[in-house]
Formats: sequence, structure tokens, C-alpha cells
Amino acid sequence: MTRSVLAVLARAVPGRLEEFRRWYDEVHIPELRSRYPEIVEVERHDVAKPTVDGVPEADGAPPGPDSVAIYLVEGSASDLWSRMSTDRTLSTSKAFDYSSVRVICGSG
Repeated sequence: MTRSVLAVLARAVPGRLEEFRRWYDEVHIPELRSRYPEIVEVERHDVAKPTVDGVPEADGAPPGPDSVAIYLVEGSASDLWSRMSTDRTLSTSKAFDYSSVRVICGSG
């Protein structure tokens, strides 16, 4: 079977970044790994805020993601995302801005 990559970009609710990071790393990732055995590896990383010549992004610009989680998947990343994104039994966090989620699926 081929491997693929799933990247999930997301943002924390303003003022709750540390809670978001803790939940994602200590609750969400372990839960996904136990529920979806096709996840071979997963890493979550903070995303650097964009700057222009060392100046933070302009006021009024839409905020970018705080985090990217990269999943190495045995099989189809698209199929996995379809199942994960509709699984209403997964735990949730009030620190997670679910409207911010962006997903990239790539084949291996």
C-alpha cells in the first residue's frame, strides 16, 4: 500500500494558544493515533507569523494558522480526512478555532 501525507493547518481561539497546543499534543493526537491505525506518524508544529522586513503582518490582515499537524498515512490521506472530519465522537476543545481549519492531502 502507498503512503500519503495529510497536513492540517489550524488556529487557536485568541488568548488560548497554550491551551490549544496542550490539547492538540496531549489529547487530540493520541486519540487519533489510537482510533486510526493508518496514521503511521504525526507531528504538530507551531507556524511562524509572517513579517515583511521584520514587521509583523499588517493590522486588519486575516490571521494565519498557529499550527500545522503533518500526518504520514498508510493509504489515502483524503479518505482518512473524510472519516476524521465527520467523526463526531472525537473530543473537541474550546481553544480550537474550527472555522480556521485548512487541509492539504498529498499522495506519496
